[in-house]
Amino acid sequence: MTLREWPDYQTALRIAAASYALAGRLPEARNARERLQELDPKLRLSNLADELGPYARPQDVARYMDGLRVAGLRE
Repeated sequence: MTLREWPDYQTALRIAAASYALAGRLPEARNARERLQELDPKLRLSNLADELGPYARPQDVARYMDGLRVAGLRE
């Protein structure tokens, strides 16, 4: 719903990319990641420290980052 209303909302795009990737839906994950990188060409895993989404537990952050990695976001 959020992405339909705000297709450039980067937090939702990051969560979508990670979620799609972890669900094995790689085309959708790549599409979300590509849109993210159109909006922010400098985006990398290494500069996401302040943009981790709603995750507080270290294992959740690690899983989120793994999903973004699978979606193709560079280190």
